[in-house]
Amino acid sequence: MKQTVLINLLLLVSTSLFAQVGIGTTSPKAILEVVSPTSGMLIPRYSTLASANTKSLPTLNGTDHSGLMIYIDEAANRGFWFYDGSAFVKVGAPVSRTRSISYGPGDIDLMPGSSSEIPTKQSLGLTPVISFADKSDSYIQIVVPIPADWNGTSPFTLTGFYASQATTGNFALFFIPVYLSLNSVISGTNSLCGLPIPASSAPNGLMQFTTTLCAAPPSSSRVLKLTIARYKSLGSPDTVIGDFNLLGLRIDYQD
Repeated sequence: MKQTVLINLLLLVSTSLFAQVGIGTTSPKAILEVVSPTSGMLIPRYSTLASANTKSLPTLNGTDHSGLMIYIDEAANRGFWFYDGSAFVKVGAPVSRTRSISYGPGDIDLMPGSSSEIPTKQSLGLTPVISFADKSDSYIQIVVPIPADWNGTSPFTLTGFYASQATTGNFALFFIPVYLSLNSVISGTNSLCGLPIPASSAPNGLMQFTTTLCAAPPSSSRVLKLTIARYKSLGSPDTVIGDFNLLGLRIDYQD
């Protein structure tokens, strides 16, 4: 008799541990369902985000508490917040993402430099490239409409893919960003930043450079006009004997 009672008790406890729980309902459809025609549910509230960070954040860890929710009741931060494993994040807050615009050789305009040298569009094997000749000052230019989803504050980052037959020395590349408003030049007319770029590690091996454009874009910018030049006699010396072959460019920005 005692054995039968013990078995039934164990079965009851086991069923309770894995049962769904209903508050205001006898037939819950989830692990927890709360039903009320007249009221809602209150979660822990803090008067300020600072107090939540001081009182609650030190007790949390990403393993056990990711997804924990609180409510902040101050004007600047009012709303629901959740713990993302390291900090409280407001529910519905915009998340900044990196977006990209790509340009191949066919999308890039060629310009004569101070020595009237113009880069040429060629092929490296079967790959189209723009070739900057050795011992010349030559330019290329791209015109980029400012994306509508740009966040209005973050700088633009430029990544280039290139190759060279030479395997020693550095190319001297310079970047001249000019930002245009609807009616006038508003920034960047004299901004010029240089970057020493190493030659390919193997003959015609693919290489990559990345740089943040040196002039910060004003929030009213509508167009970016970007000039890229190979200078033989400005700033850091260009020590590569041979052509700089550009395969393509990518501009990254934050939305």
